[in-house]
Amino acid sequence: MSSILRTLPRQVIFLLLVFSCHVMARVSSPIQLIYCYETTELLPHFTGNSLTVPKKNPGAAIEILQELDARLADVKITFVRRPWLRCLRDLASGRVTAVIGSYSVERGEFASFPYSDGKLDKSFAFSKTETCLLQQKSAAIDWDGKKYTFAKQHTIAIPRGYKLIKNLQAHGFDVYNASSASNAHELLFTRRVDASVSLCDFTAYPEYIVKNPIPIRTNHGYLMFSKVFFRQYSKLGGHIWQVLKGINKKAFYLKYQNYSMVADN
Repeated sequence: MSSILRTLPRQVIFLLLVFSCHVMARVSSPIQLIYCYETTELLPHFTGNSLTVPKKNPGAAIEILQELDARLADVKITFVRRPWLRCLRDLASGRVTAVIGSYSVERGEFASFPYSDGKLDKSFAFSKTETCLLQQKSAAIDWDGKKYTFAKQHTIAIPRGYKLIKNLQAHGFDVYNASSASNAHELLFTRRVDASVSLCDFTAYPEYIVKNPIPIRTNHGYLMFSKVFFRQYSKLGGHIWQVLKGINKKAFYLKYQNYSMVADN
């Protein structure tokens, strides 16, 4: 090989070296993983109503993914913020790689979730959250864990696009589609609606508001991958889930324990 190189012009040798370095750089470059999340604040998972990721206190979920990024030498995570339904559409088309959300049959058509023995493996869940009902003291709404009881129809504010909406409508509530979780709470706290929801450990509500301690929904959130991505990188996807499982997520959420509001996406 060295004898062949000695017979080549210097310019050709230089071009071969440049090409070789370029190929090696491409091979060694990390795989890009585009993570999409909402432009509206969803505490404690992420903060700020913005198109950008806050540099300080971005939210527990974002800090966990930043830690995941630091542990994956062959992956580079890029964060983008878009409306929630846009994130799901872009996941389905492959424009983004991953989002965090709960499982549904519909989402299973375009997203890959962690399975073991043919079943969804909850041990790989990113988070487990319980949602409770918040209401005006004057609103006579009862929830016993199975059914709602009230004498008249009540208006409940729920962030637009959340899965809980259809269930509440089926039980007789008049659902107001709020722009965000914080907007839903503002409507409740200013007495413009009768009820809303929050994480069950949320305590920062006025004295004229009461919380029913019985969860109305238990939500497991997963880091789900676009099937476009997972078909090409299934082994890498499985490795990412394994590394994510090993991160102490509770430590990150404790930092934001006073920020808990609602989670239903």
